[in-house]
Amino acid sequence: MSQEAAAGEPVAVVGAGVVGLNAALALATAGHPVVVLAADEAARTVSAVAGGLWSPFRAGPAAAVARWARVGYDAYACLADAVPAAGVRLLDVVLVVEDDARPHPWEACAPRAGRPATPAERPPGVSASRVLRVPSVDTTRHLAWLQERLIEAGGRVERRRVRTLEEAFDAADVVVACPGLAARELLDDPTVFPLRGVVVEVAHPGTAALPALLDERGTQPTYVLPRPDGTVLLGGRADPGDERLDPTPEEVTDIVERCVALVPALQGARVLYARAGLRPGRPDVRVQSLAHPRGRLVVDYGHGGSGWTLAAGCAADVVALVHGA
Repeated sequence: MSQEAAAGEPVAVVGAGVVGLNAALALATAGHPVVVLAADEAARTVSAVAGGLWSPFRAGPAAAVARWARVGYDAYACLADAVPAAGVRLLDVVLVVEDDARPHPWEACAPRAGRPATPAERPPGVSASRVLRVPSVDTTRHLAWLQERLIEAGGRVERRRVRTLEEAFDAADVVVACPGLAARELLDDPTVFPLRGVVVEVAHPGTAALPALLDERGTQPTYVLPRPDGTVLLGGRADPGDERLDPTPEEVTDIVERCVALVPALQGARVLYARAGLRPGRPDVRVQSLAHPRGRLVVDYGHGGSGWTLAAGCAADVVALVHGA
């Protein structure tokens, strides 16, 4: 087969998480008939468990991540407020830092710089913090919106577990593999590892507005994300190599206590649920074209904790690779 896909050539995308759906939608928009092959519906992928905050977290390489993250920021910013069904809004997030006179690393990926937090915005016991306006995504809602857009563009989703690349190539001569953690087996990549996360949803404890906040100074990330529906998402954890899917009571207590220390108004908030998810960690995100005897293969995986941040930017690169760029 030639080294580029012809316009309108069918494409099979493996994976229905945020990375796979973004790639599929970008390809369908570019004129390709697309079928998404996935064992689970989007709402049951690890993408649905994520906090959904635009955050270039635990992913490399740095230059590519910065480029992909900026594309993602711009894509979400276009949707915020303008397309309510997409479930995207822009939040002023307080980022706890060591020195608020120095930009937070995320600021290099955002269209506008942040600013030092005011004394009233700074969490108790914190000497330095900055405020950066970033997108926040209702993950379940946005995944459903992506799938609806894909179907409107002529694509379809087929519930089918793909165990080998040959099975994917039975569906199309062009395959885009976005298998997340399953890349260990599907693409025989031993560098992929689980980066386990845990989120806790609590009921809003009162009527006063709560700040959105993130603290990455310790061994575990701590974040507070108020939601429009009256709930607050608390996190989190980043445990490499841990494949447990059930949060422990001790983990839930630890997350709540860390969040309460930074936002005392959360004290006594009622826990609604806790969930764990296995992010697909890798030393570097892998977006490239690979040789395969059955046809054209493009891979897009290994986003670590940055799937929601990088998916749109990586999808643009996937389209270019499918077209031979």
